[in-house]
Formats: sequence, C-alpha cells, structure tokens
Amino acid sequence: MMALLQWDVGSWKTIVAAIIAYYIYVSKKKQSIFVAPLEVLANQHHKTLAKLFLPLWIRIEIITGSTPKTQKEKIKKDIKEGKIHITIWTHSLLQDDIEFNNLWFVVIDEQHKFWVRQRAFFKKFGNPDILQMSATPIPRSMALAFFGEFDVHIIDEMPKWRIPI
Repeated sequence: MMALLQWDVGSWKTIVAAIIAYYIYVSKKKQSIFVAPLEVLANQHHKTLAKLFLPLWIRIEIITGSTPKTQKEKIKKDIKEGKIHITIWTHSLLQDDIEFNNLWFVVIDEQHKFWVRQRAFFKKFGNPDILQMSATPIPRSMALAFFGEFDVHIIDEMPKWRIPI
C-alpha cells in the first residue's frame, strides 16, 4: 500500500491508521511505526495509541528528541528484537542505526513536512506499506497522487461525537 489519507483535523485519521496497525500486529505479528514531524504531535499519537492498545497487550513506545539517550538505546534494542509492536517517532530521529525486526506498516503524519530522503528511509526495510496522512496536502502530494504514485482516500464526514477543535 502507498496511500494518502486526507481530511480535516479531528477526523480520526489516526484512529484509521491505528486500526490498520492493530490488524497487522494481530494477523501477521509485524511491527508498525508512526512518524510525526513535531514532538508535540508524536506525543499526541502516543497518548491516543496507548489508550487504545495497552489494554490489548500491544507494546507501544515513543522516541523523540527529548527521550534520554539510555532509554533510546533500550527502545532501539527492543525494536530490533521485536519486543515493541508499535513505535512513535519524530522524523528527526530517522537514523541509520535503527533496525526493525519485522517492519510492515509505516504511518507518516503531516507527510508534506517530510523530505524525499526521509520518506525513502523505510525502503531499506523491504517494502512496508506506507500510509501518509495530512489535513493540508500540498500541491506536490496531489501531483504524486494524480500521476499514480499513491492512492488518495478522503474521510468526508466527521465523527458525530467529535469534540470541536
């Protein structure tokens, strides 16, 4: 899969991605990663995913610029050994020293803020499915979709119980 999931802030794009990550773990026992451009957004994803998955015994970890070095090294080791099922990162931490045990699914939030090199980073782990999400896709994203680089999926309704932004 190479797709762009588009709609407004609060349209539950993260929940859609979480359901896919859950399915991939339960059915295939593979790893997923959520990548965000900012630490505040990565922390929001971690809070949302932890609420959903911790009761289901799915191990989730977050690595950001403020994560202490010893903790980062422990998390990277656990990722390599397959002990972590879903990881949330900020894009600045996409480094060559990371090794996944069995990466299958990549979620890139606010994908228009990522460089080509950062998007291509995951190709070295095989050919994982990539879901890019954005409330504000740029013309380049639309051009890539138009020329067949990826599919575009639009959430065209807000959840009825959505809290106003």
